[in-house]
Amino acid sequence: CIGSRKAAPDGGFMLKPKSGYAGEFMTAEGEILRIFERQENLKLKQRYRIPVGVGVFVEADGYSNSRKVICEVSARTGAPRGSQFNKIMTDALKMIFVERYQKRKLRKILIFADRDAMRSFESTRNNWRATCLKFFGIETWLASVSRQTGRRLRLERVKLKR
Repeated sequence: CIGSRKAAPDGGFMLKPKSGYAGEFMTAEGEILRIFERQENLKLKQRYRIPVGVGVFVEADGYSNSRKVICEVSARTGAPRGSQFNKIMTDALKMIFVERYQKRKLRKILIFADRDAMRSFESTRNNWRATCLKFFGIETWLASVSRQTGRRLRLERVKLKR
């Protein structure tokens, strides 16, 4: 677990990130979720641990029990490569698992900060990843991040390549 936790009334936990852990991306994820909340007119619990068994939790970037929404955020920029595809598909599997475990329909959303990062997962694409997301009812959503945030994310991406 990355960070400390704070108990929530419904049995889950909200996580507080450790300082210095992928700072730009975590800051951007919060901004991206706030953009999504404003446009969709809802309030999400951020970095929330959802109980899925005795002592077992799934961490979601955004979750609303009352509105039946779960989402994962990708603050990465540029076309995904290598294991970045796996990270997104793992996020998709987490959302499917929570939906099946809770035995209720959830609105499942992958939120991206960059169109190039999202492109391979859009329902208009003819590849297995996009087909899988569509099959399981997972939406892709593009956040309009500020220019300053976009610039910071691109710089962070360059640093990670080194």
